[in-house]
Amino acid sequence: MPLLLICSDSSIAEVLSFGPSTNSSVFWIDQSRPNTNIPPSYQKWGFVFKVPVGFNQIKSLRVFVRSGGFPDDATEFQVKLTEWDVLNEQPIGDPIFLSSPHPFANDPSVPEAERGTSPTDFLVQKEVTPDTTYIIEILGDGLASMNTTTGFTDAGLYEWQEGYGWRMFGDHDLRIDIDILPPEIIMLDGFERSYVK
Repeated sequence: MPLLLICSDSSIAEVLSFGPSTNSSVFWIDQSRPNTNIPPSYQKWGFVFKVPVGFNQIKSLRVFVRSGGFPDDATEFQVKLTEWDVLNEQPIGDPIFLSSPHPFANDPSVPEAERGTSPTDFLVQKEVTPDTTYIIEILGDGLASMNTTTGFTDAGLYEWQEGYGWRMFGDHDLRIDIDILPPEIIMLDGFERSYVK
């Protein structure tokens, strides 16, 4: 099981921490066009994990993604959260959360000191079902470098490839932190929270 760490700002909120980083790899995260391999093919990448019993809200995600310095680098990326069908190994239904695009180093509107930085935090604030499996997809418009780790159960890095469907990608996991909350907490503006009376 992944290590549960207590957040510093609350005795209730916890973090599903899949880490530390043991490596980094370059992934084709553009789902709209084939990659530049020979032969080219469509690809998708996502991290599958299970929400622990006793927790029903995802407050935020921290992902370790950056531009890799390649000609086909992505200029931006997004994260997408969807329920995962464990039996058929595929996403179920509409996304629960889709972030706004986060620009990479190639975007001149981003301050030079922040270009290609990692990690990146996304505020999610969505309810999920305890003891249920979900997938976090990383999507963008080209190549991106993502930190990886190993050694976790009930979790794994999955690849979708044209003609093959979704498959677990070896024993790799993505380096991700998932900030979760139990049902007794309600989300207010931003990060404020209070107990349900």
